Amino acid sequence: MSKLFSKNRPGISILEVIISLALISIIVLSVAELFPRGIITGKYGENLTIATNLAQGKIESLLADEYNAIGIGTVEPKSPVATDSSDPLSAFERETRIAYVDDNLNETMSDTGLKKIVVIIYIPSQFGEKSMTFSTLIAKK
Repeated sequence: MSKLFSKNRPGISILEVIISLALISIIVLSVAELFPRGIITGKYGENLTIATNLAQGKIESLLADEYNAIGIGTVEPKSPVATDSSDPLSAFERETRIAYVDDNLNETMSDTGLKKIVVIIYIPSQFGEKSMTFSTLIAKK
């Protein structure tokens, strides 16, 4: 038998090549799956930041008014933040409610000198609509 076809010759068998290719394929596909997840997570984080800014802006505009000038009830029904459909903020919706609260923060019908402002932001998501609720208090001076 010649040395060319010898079984003792060092080298890589076809089985080793197939196993190596399978492992490399699994690793490459696992890493490739991380990129879309990272993009989705980044977009969701961006939407949370926008929602926080929208709520904070609404709360601050209400707090700029005097206590007696701030009405009670649903001040802003659930509606898009921007009316122009080309505006990226039109995907977000906001609802604002104001109620009298007592010292234990339970809603009451009478003026106790304390109002609770609740702003709910509805966030677009790939997995359906999500919402975030922001609350603050304003006291009579």
